[in-house]
Amino acid sequence: MVSYFKAAVLACAVAIAASGSANAAQLMLTGKVIGPVADIGKTFSLSVNYAPSATSAAVINSATLVVGAQTWSSLLGGIGQNPAITIASAKNAFTIAGQFGGSTPDDVGNIITSLSLNVTSATPVAAQQATQANIDAIFASRSTALGTLTIVGNTAGNFGGNILNLEGSLPAAVPEPGSLLVLGGLGLFVGRRMMVRRQNKVASVA
Repeated sequence: MVSYFKAAVLACAVAIAASGSANAAQLMLTGKVIGPVADIGKTFSLSVNYAPSATSAAVINSATLVVGAQTWSSLLGGIGQNPAITIASAKNAFTIAGQFGGSTPDDVGNIITSLSLNVTSATPVAAQQATQANIDAIFASRSTALGTLTIVGNTAGNFGGNILNLEGSLPAAVPEPGSLLVLGGLGLFVGRRMMVRRQNKVASVA
């Protein structure tokens, strides 16, 4: 009886864990610092794990932010912090917002480090819901990804100011169908000319 009870509890725990992982999603973005002047050119990367939601906000469960040589991974939660990805009322943008403890290795921003990053697309989604499908759709068609990182505490020697302006990378441009046809035709033309030249050389040698 005891072994049966243990097996039932274990099965329930496995089911809950599987359900939690199935409801988790990830978002990754890279980019560069565009201000202040002293920090222009530094790169950043952001990895966010969140729980998709049928509401306008998806809770961020964990996140890692790397700027230059500093890494923030201690995400803060609670009243007034509430890290989340929030879909805008226009349904064509979302904001990633969260606060961190101090960075490693230098404990930069040990009083508070606050991230706010806006991702905008020219194509709105159907509903103001922070589902994975909606977040992925806006992210995949993003036209801007701009934000700020506010750092309070121990910035000396690491950054040129308390507010870093961030610019995220954009998707690679997809060629127009007409451009693809032109490129394809040009490739065939060049390939045919090379073939003819090769045949002429072989004929002259013979």
